[in-house]
Amino acid sequence: MKGFRTIYKRITGAGNKYLTIFVAVVAIVFAIISFAGSSGTYNLRREVRKVQKQVHHRQHLIEKYAHRAITTPDDQWVDLSDLPDDMVIYKYVSDTLQSWANQFPISNDEVDAYSFTYRLHYLSNANLSSSPLAYLGLEEQYVNLGSAWYIVNTYISPSYRTKVITGILVKTDYLDDRGLKNHTNKNLRISAGFDPVSVNVDDAGVVYGIEGLPLFSLVSESPSLARSTNLTPMWISMLFAVMALFLFHVRKRNWLSFMITAVVLLAIRIVAFIVVARNDMPGELFSPIYYADNRLFDSLGNFLLNNVLIALLAYAVFITRLHIVKRIKQSGRNMRIVRSVVAVLATLLLALYIHLTLRSLIINSNIVLEPFRIDELSLYSILAYFASAMIFLGLLLMLQLLVLIFRKRRTFSLLSWFNMTLYVLIISLYCVTMIVVYGFEKEYETNRVRTNKLAMERDLSLELQLRNVEETIAYDPIIALLTAVDRREVIRSRLLERYLYRNVAQKYNIELTVCSPNDLLDLGQGSELIPCYPFYQDQITRFGTPLAPNSRFFYINKYNGLTSYLGMFTFFDPVSSRVTRLFVEIESKYSSEFEGLPTILSGDEGYNDLRLPRNYSFARYSNGRIITYKGDYEYPLIFDQSCPDGYSMQIKKGYVHFINKFSADEITLVSRPSHKFFSNVVSFSYIAIFFGLFFSIMTFWERDSKLFSLPKRSIKRKITIIITSAMIFSILFLGVASIHYISRLNKTSNEREMDEKITTARNVLSEYCRYANVYSQVQSVEFFNAMDDLSKVIRTDINLYDTHGGLIRTTQPDIYEQFLMGKRMNGNAYHEIAHNNALKYTTMEEVAGMKYFSVYAPLFNNQGSMVAIINLPYFSRSADMLSASSSMIATIINIYLVLIILAFIISVLLSNSLSRPLVEIKERIQGLTTSSNRNRYISYHNNRDEIGVLVSAYNKMVDDLDESRLQLAQAEREQAWKEMARQIAHEIKNPLTPMKLRIQYLIRMKEEGRPGWEEQVQPTLNSILGQIANLSEVANAFSSFSRFYNEEVVDVNLNEAISEQVFFFDTNDDITIEIRNNVSDPVVSARRQQLSRVFVNIIQNAIESIQNSRGTGHILITIDAVEHEEGLYYKVDFADDGQGVAEEHMERLFHPNFTTKSGGTGLGLAICRNIIEQSQGTISYSRSSLGGACFTILLPAKKSTFS
Repeated sequence: MKGFRTIYKRITGAGNKYLTIFVAVVAIVFAIISFAGSSGTYNLRREVRKVQKQVHHRQHLIEKYAHRAITTPDDQWVDLSDLPDDMVIYKYVSDTLQSWANQFPISNDEVDAYSFTYRLHYLSNANLSSSPLAYLGLEEQYVNLGSAWYIVNTYISPSYRTKVITGILVKTDYLDDRGLKNHTNKNLRISAGFDPVSVNVDDAGVVYGIEGLPLFSLVSESPSLARSTNLTPMWISMLFAVMALFLFHVRKRNWLSFMITAVVLLAIRIVAFIVVARNDMPGELFSPIYYADNRLFDSLGNFLLNNVLIALLAYAVFITRLHIVKRIKQSGRNMRIVRSVVAVLATLLLALYIHLTLRSLIINSNIVLEPFRIDELSLYSILAYFASAMIFLGLLLMLQLLVLIFRKRRTFSLLSWFNMTLYVLIISLYCVTMIVVYGFEKEYETNRVRTNKLAMERDLSLELQLRNVEETIAYDPIIALLTAVDRREVIRSRLLERYLYRNVAQKYNIELTVCSPNDLLDLGQGSELIPCYPFYQDQITRFGTPLAPNSRFFYINKYNGLTSYLGMFTFFDPVSSRVTRLFVEIESKYSSEFEGLPTILSGDEGYNDLRLPRNYSFARYSNGRIITYKGDYEYPLIFDQSCPDGYSMQIKKGYVHFINKFSADEITLVSRPSHKFFSNVVSFSYIAIFFGLFFSIMTFWERDSKLFSLPKRSIKRKITIIITSAMIFSILFLGVASIHYISRLNKTSNEREMDEKITTARNVLSEYCRYANVYSQVQSVEFFNAMDDLSKVIRTDINLYDTHGGLIRTTQPDIYEQFLMGKRMNGNAYHEIAHNNALKYTTMEEVAGMKYFSVYAPLFNNQGSMVAIINLPYFSRSADMLSASSSMIATIINIYLVLIILAFIISVLLSNSLSRPLVEIKERIQGLTTSSNRNRYISYHNNRDEIGVLVSAYNKMVDDLDESRLQLAQAEREQAWKEMARQIAHEIKNPLTPMKLRIQYLIRMKEEGRPGWEEQVQPTLNSILGQIANLSEVANAFSSFSRFYNEEVVDVNLNEAISEQVFFFDTNDDITIEIRNNVSDPVVSARRQQLSRVFVNIIQNAIESIQNSRGTGHILITIDAVEHEEGLYYKVDFADDGQGVAEEHMERLFHPNFTTKSGGTGLGLAICRNIIEQSQGTISYSRSSLGGACFTILLPAKKSTFS
């Protein structure tokens, strides 16, 4: 981590302007590329090349599977279980489908174009002669099959007996897109905004197959896309422009660079806004589908860009923080107040912006923001939280600026681990509160609309459908023929299959009545027979409203809360010359019945075209009685609870009920399970983890953390890694095991439920198969009615397949009528049941992009022969199963994430506790000297464990060392005094000898009466005084040496100590002394007086060196901070431009008795070295860059207690 931070500092260093220029050039290059490639033709050709390459790759791949199918013996099933999901293979032997993998969404997969059996069987079907595979050629082609488009190819064996048809999905094209979303095959990598269509030879975007034939054309979905700028290089250009901008700003860090950065950022945002507005952006990020508020916030993409802009502006301010704080501090009182208020207002405005945008995001989007709904989260949910995290980061940086402005303690930082963690917890709680409060406000108003719509008895969607088909029904010759012979069931089937295909049978009861003018009508329940025509005419007169002028359908309002329609069609039979009328009664079902298809068509369940989330329930009461309901909540038959008139909300039985009471007789409700408090705790923890990780990464470079900077070889690091790894891996293992167990338990429970249902269905339907020899014998009205009743009981759709895997009947025909699925059962299921004699086969299938569980089982007759295969597709339950499983897994993941974080914190604390005595021993041993032993003992609570034994041994060693220290000190003192006595004797003897000789000579001159002896008295006295001065200097030197161990260690500010000594020496105009302090507060632990003596000695030597050379010169004293393995050190350089020291004298420079002066003791530098070494430092000599001597002192910085 330290290395990465060093690289960051180097990248953003003051000397790296070339990096800024390089990044800016890259931004310009990408901008040029984006505009150079803005030609629509260029974009299209590039897209065609890319897609064509993928098409060829898929074609070569499916050829291998086709070859496997061709070469497999015709009497064996072709194993194609590894076939990709976007490919389909059918193998025919003698025009009979023998094997298949996946399937085309078509109703007829026969290759015989003249299948009379098929025509006869599907007489009432709209696709009367639909055999699309029968008309395929042998060459590659682009074909529409049902609800999708495929690249289809046909392979024939040499014997012409075997035919293999392959298909590669290109795109879906659903006939009914309500709840369904068309998509292209992601394996073809067709970019958003381009649509594959039938080929046109004049198109520039034709994609060719491996045989060289045109397959399809790529066209842009909007004209703006064709002429749009090449967006990818444009976004990359903007990214590099922002990087260059901040590299420049980080290097300058002044007010001008901030203004340039802010202006250019705004310009880039304006360019991005124009690019988004002028181009049809691919995907949904810049569309109002997920979020839209105002013009500036009309999509989630613009929301994200706006927040990034605000965050970058805040970061630009943060970079300039020292300059801003300095200007505020140095300004006058009034201006300081104004500027401080501006900073506060900017921070408050940012906080207000956060509140408003977050509220807008919650209210004006359909993005799931509750993390506890993990199965519903999407990429857009993550982007929404990322956008919010960016502005919260900007707020954090602005708050740190305010801290610098208003707090006197400069060391306080919001970016420290503790403060940032506290900030993350606060904003996470704020986000959860906002989501709960405004989310409920949004839900409250949304459900007001839903309850109003539920009260509408008219089904506008159905009315529109009836209006579209009534003329066709009136002139349908088959219905006219069937009406003449009163074949109501056949008429009903034709109406449902050909005209009323949108789930009408599931939502409405459909009754048909065929009457002649004089026929009587039996209303049942023992009532008398009444004339048919007058009865329906009375219904229309009293309750009916035509859907449109001259419409044959009427809306019937009997004020019973049910939606009813009546259709009246008149037919003339030329054979019998008789007029008959067909009355079609469509009435909504009274109570909830099972619906499987809407769940798989979309994630919502609806009523009256009203879409509700999966976990919602609804009910409608008329005259106090329930008339319709849906969902898991058990509504009472009679509405007996009190509620105010109008719209209100109640909480009852663990559900939140949104009630709209229109009158005493008309009430609608929408209900959902109330959210547990633990759900909000889960959301809080997920948000806190996300924000914590985001802030840790984004503020890493601005924070010197000691959390991960332990020495590589330290025991503390090893203990921390071992304990943390052990705890985290243990929790991860338990978490994975728990998730696996829960998933397995849910799967087992679901399989047990499916087994019970398939067993029930097989037992019930097997009764109708006892005496059947072939599947056609089970196609009776009784069998089909049993299927319908059983489907309602077990709340699951039922499909019936013949012994060849073809669909016979289904209780959910709509899914096949819309060509969402082919009428073949799953190929693997058929192989297991028909060939491997499996009694059951469970698999996961997919339709319209949504997965569901599916179970197959055979039906046998009394002889044990298989006559049919039933299938239970769990359309409605699959989503609930996955949701329940996902919610449980989300809870487990959340718990274990919290446990992992706690484990990490505990492991760090535990490792600190275990390693603290060891670290203390290390520090104490490193600090052991022959000085006082105060505070050197280590206290440890448990003296019986290994660490306690080590601590006891250390404390004993301290005692032994102290005793040895005393003995050694005594021996050293004695030796020192001996040496001192010898040195004193030597130093005193040297001047005393010439003094004695001079006095003796003077006495002899006097005694001999030599002339002029009087003139020699004064010179002799002067010489004696000089020698006495030398003796005094020697005495002072030895006096200092004797006091060396008596001074206490204190905190010394190097800058102050050096400045004090320089003040006394700075009296010579010919010699200038300059101090350059590059450290704000260089404090060391040393003996102050002794350290001052070192500075005096070195400065004095420098002055004398300059005076002895040329008399004028310069002394430069520099204070710097340097990093060593042991920690932070302060380096003091004393450089001069004097004569320096000769190379031959350097080795002996710090030895006692050595001097280069004509006079002196030679003890000065030796004593200096001892003083520095006693302070755990070093002193060295080198040549100065000024030309003279340079003495360098390294002293360890005082250890700070603040981290």
